[in-house]
Amino acid sequence: MTSNDKVAALSALYEAERSDLATISGNALHLSNLSLAYMAGAAAVWATRGDDIPWEIAPWLPIPVWAFLGFHVLIIAKVWVHNISIEALEIELIEEADLPGGNRKAVGRNASRTVVDLPDLWNRERWPFAAATLLSYGGGAVIAISFAVISISQAWLNGAWPYAVLSTSINLACMLTITIAWVYVFKIKKARVVTWNYHTR
Repeated sequence: MTSNDKVAALSALYEAERSDLATISGNALHLSNLSLAYMAGAAAVWATRGDDIPWEIAPWLPIPVWAFLGFHVLIIAKVWVHNISIEALEIELIEEADLPGGNRKAVGRNASRTVVDLPDLWNRERWPFAAATLLSYGGGAVIAISFAVISISQAWLNGAWPYAVLSTSINLACMLTITIAWVYVFKIKKARVVTWNYHTR
């Protein structure tokens, strides 16, 4: 395979990965919007027509939110797997382009890492980006947990305590499952293809 053929093959793979990543990222955004719309709609219905709805339903309202968050974890895992693949392809393309070493860190994933990767942000003292990243992910968790606590507590206070007790265990199980899933996702994020890493060359 000639150098031009190799570049063409790498470029085709790179474009396919970038296209898939854009689609997956869009799905993640739509899912987040759907989750927020569901919680806002449930709160609005309960605030305006709460007297017509049995309180036994309230403690089960957070379950779809946990389902949304669980699927969101899977989407983020796919995003990070694609990012690793894209980074590997970029390294090969950069090698073929023979960019000077100083310019390589300003191209592709290496450049975006200075905006979204927390360890790099703290090291570079770019705390506003780090704070925004934490707010983006942590804020969603806080909203979901608050929604669950309010739903369960209101059911308890209005006499539906057996349902509140049962749903509490299920909600805790859902939250624990998602937390464990995030731990594994961060393990994916730490993965690096060492043999393709141009820093070792």
